[in-house]
Amino acid sequence: LTSTTEMTDGGQGNELAALEKVLLDESADPVDLPFSLLKAITGNFSEDNEMGSGGFGAVYKGVLQSGRTIAVKKLFEMYEILDKNFASEVTCLAGVRHKNTVRFLGYCSETQQVLMPYDGKRVLADVRHRLLCFEYMPKGCLADYLPDAACRFQWITRYQIIKGVCEGVHYLHKQRIIHMDLKPQNVLLDDNMLPGITDFGLSRRLSESKSRAITENKHGTMGYMAPEFINKGEITFKTDIYSLGVIIMEILMGHKDCSNVKEIVESWTNKFRTSESQTALEQVKVCAEIGIKCMNYDPRNRPATWFIISGILGDVEISNWSITSDVATSTEGQIGFASKLVDELKLMDDSAAASELQPSALEVEQEDGKVSLESKGKATTVTVAAGVMSTLSAKLAKLMGDEYIKRKEVRKQASFLKKELSTINAVLEQLELMDELAPVVKNWRDDVREISYDMENCIDDFMRQFGGENAEASFVGEAAELHKRLCELHRIAIQMEELRTLVVEANARRESYKIDDCKPSFVGVDPRLSAVYQEATSLVGIDGPREEVANWLMDTQKKLKVVSVVGFGGLGKTTLSKQVYDKIRGHFKSVAFISVSQKPDMRVLLNRLQLKLGISVSSHDCGFDDIIEELRKYLADKRYLIVLDDLWDQSAWNTISLAFPENGNGSRIIVTTRVEDVASVACHNDRKCIYTMKPLNEQNSRMLFSNRVFGSEVVCPPYLKDVAAEILKKCGGLPLAIITIASLLATQVRSRKHWESIRKSLGAQSATNPSLKEMNNILNLSYTHLPLHLRACFLYLGMYPEDHIIWRDHLVRQWIAEGFVSSLHGSDLEDIGRSYFNELVNRSMIHPSKTEYGEVLSCTVHDMMLDLILIKCVEDNFLSVAYNSEDMARLMHGCK
Repeated sequence: LTSTTEMTDGGQGNELAALEKVLLDESADPVDLPFSLLKAITGNFSEDNEMGSGGFGAVYKGVLQSGRTIAVKKLFEMYEILDKNFASEVTCLAGVRHKNTVRFLGYCSETQQVLMPYDGKRVLADVRHRLLCFEYMPKGCLADYLPDAACRFQWITRYQIIKGVCEGVHYLHKQRIIHMDLKPQNVLLDDNMLPGITDFGLSRRLSESKSRAITENKHGTMGYMAPEFINKGEITFKTDIYSLGVIIMEILMGHKDCSNVKEIVESWTNKFRTSESQTALEQVKVCAEIGIKCMNYDPRNRPATWFIISGILGDVEISNWSITSDVATSTEGQIGFASKLVDELKLMDDSAAASELQPSALEVEQEDGKVSLESKGKATTVTVAAGVMSTLSAKLAKLMGDEYIKRKEVRKQASFLKKELSTINAVLEQLELMDELAPVVKNWRDDVREISYDMENCIDDFMRQFGGENAEASFVGEAAELHKRLCELHRIAIQMEELRTLVVEANARRESYKIDDCKPSFVGVDPRLSAVYQEATSLVGIDGPREEVANWLMDTQKKLKVVSVVGFGGLGKTTLSKQVYDKIRGHFKSVAFISVSQKPDMRVLLNRLQLKLGISVSSHDCGFDDIIEELRKYLADKRYLIVLDDLWDQSAWNTISLAFPENGNGSRIIVTTRVEDVASVACHNDRKCIYTMKPLNEQNSRMLFSNRVFGSEVVCPPYLKDVAAEILKKCGGLPLAIITIASLLATQVRSRKHWESIRKSLGAQSATNPSLKEMNNILNLSYTHLPLHLRACFLYLGMYPEDHIIWRDHLVRQWIAEGFVSSLHGSDLEDIGRSYFNELVNRSMIHPSKTEYGEVLSCTVHDMMLDLILIKCVEDNFLSVAYNSEDMARLMHGCK
């Protein structure tokens, strides 16, 4: 092995001296180091010098010429670790300097060509070397002490570790760094048992304008990852707070499974000497309260780091803290605690606000420089739920601005209305998430939206007549003009007062009807259940797809394979997957077919999977990660086949897939989904394993229809064939629609007149036909899963007739003009509108018509989906279609 002395003689003394300097001078910048030097000081990365290893690399002891020791982390040679990720980690580490973070000394990033055996030959291959150097922490990691914490830790030591870790996290958050992997293994201890946070491989640095990110890549350690990160991929500063809470509880008790402050304090009562007991027990109590609050399931209820530190120092009363006092304390704290924590106040508010956002499946990750479209939808857009309520709020805010400073009475009215309407708007958005509304609630919702339209017209009239810039000039001029304007002002003032009264009454009715207590409801019985138990003999056009998908699954590959079946609602994804499942299940030791649904309770879903596999269902005391571990352990040595039917979100896949081990036994998973992105994520290892469902062709459509109605294709009477052809055209090859309508016709009189009446009822009137309700429920699932800001865009497609080709750019400009698209952070409205369009394509809500260079330029809407749109438009009074002059006359007076 090469020694450090030989390295110095070999011309690398400068690098060694630079490393010594950085080690001694805490203000020095980290240095770029050659691989040969690090190889020498670690004894060629010998086993004797290895201090530990993790998922991404091993850590070695490096001894310098002076005898001083450093830690060298050698990342495993994985090409998945992108250069940009390594550069980001180095940049992040270089900016971190605090007494409670492990000092970063230097790095190495080299690629060498090495002769390696390949296919019976020795070939020249590129080998990447990426290493990080840190100060050596002689007492090892915190995790080494926790299993025997009661014997090895005095309270004063534990307290200083808790305090140090909290101060380290507080420092990182002030630097806008989210660590993302806080755990005892990443807390190292020096000679004095003072902690230092290390391993920033998963960390995120957020810009000043962002306080939240969404990711699909959920790396971390189960048990320390926050629930919102596991379930939704949501990253905020509160993500670290959860991990911090787990660490605090483990330092206190040796485990995290205790949520009773009194029990924790009592367990420590007999451990203290009388002279120190009172102070120490108070510290235990404070730390326990902080740890429990940090582990709150709801990130909004977790305290910010400034509050945690002030609690440990005794500056605030922890037991009185709540979600409301968090904000209040952030204001009051500026008086007594501002000198140390004023920077954190904004950070806490940003993070709390971000945590209140409910991310949808429309998830556009900030990792790639894109912006979350859901957050854009929270701006001043017109939505189906609230009508113009959001834009109205913005106009009221404008009336309160300096531009109208001389209109004191108007500003006063605007301030009052804005406050009243904010509550109503929140309730309207909650109601939009419900499948059905009670008649009294629906009437209240419709009345409130009508008030908002009238109010918008009133404000627009005022702004047009008395714009802020011309406020002086409007009262100067001819007497007649002045009189006219005064009369107009008087009329608007009276109207605004009337509207104010209506708003007050609406809020009173809201409280009287207890509308705030309304909660979203979920369908108790899966409407797709019948497809699971469909007889194979009654199916048409299934043989080819079934054989193709089965062949994909039954190849000789031993690695775990995932096949996704993707397509529009009603195309038969569930039926196909069940047929494939039944065909090949005999080749697997463990099998399960489960429906996921739109908003799954992941714990319940995993319990159902345990039940299907024949495992004992975990008790309520088991943690989420414990259930996953039980499933992994059970499946570890088995060849298994799992069908996940009706998967909607990438986050659901990222969570449930943790339970499926890669065991090299040829296991298989089938995923069905309406969302192309979900299909792609599930099949990320092999994009060729995505099967796209297609509508039935004309022949198969006719066969399925006739078999259902007559029992044979050839029995259809000639006088009904043209009506049947029109009905099939309406169905557009959608098996669900064909089966539903054919089943209805099979029970009816076979007269041309009666069939004609059924055909005519297939439009928006199908909402009143009980026989078609199940079909509408299935199609409606796609609509109810849309984020609120996309629903108005989708319903607007009802403006177009059947089979019309809709051009993207024209549609986007109409959306913008209607106020359905809004911009934050200066983003271009048309770019955002196009992303909305692409998301509707991605969700199979609209179908590409003209595509150029992979970009969808126009689309069409399936006739059945268009019928659903028109039904929704009528229900929500969103838009009305006039088919003739009588309709036009009837609708004229209700238009806004």
